[in-house]
Amino acid sequence: MGSGAGEGACVFLIPDGYLPEGGTGIESHEAICVLNTAHEDARIVVTAYYADRPPQRSAPITVPGERDVHLHLDAPAELGGLAIPRETPYGLRVESDRPVVVQHSRMDTRLGGMALFTTMGFVAR
Repeated sequence: MGSGAGEGACVFLIPDGYLPEGGTGIESHEAICVLNTAHEDARIVVTAYYADRPPQRSAPITVPGERDVHLHLDAPAELGGLAIPRETPYGLRVESDRPVVVQHSRMDTRLGGMALFTTMGFVAR
């Protein structure tokens, strides 16, 4: 089997972020899913970029070895203190100290149903 070094990349970009306000029954939300297949923990930093203000960075976030974590983008406690405002377009840069895989998802519940989209982060390096 594998060497335990992990698969993936160290830098991912997600240009289309938007946390909708409200929803019907379930609050609209976004998340990034980080898969670490290595035996060792990965440490990631998430940077949010905006059109009208400077970037914001999270504190380092630990993704345990051989684990998959979901980080809700409206939950600063999960996101290393990063507080992304709702109703504001943003983009993300996710940087890891070891190869991981990053996926981005949005659940929009504003129109009486649920619209879900998900996409893999763009591998920058």
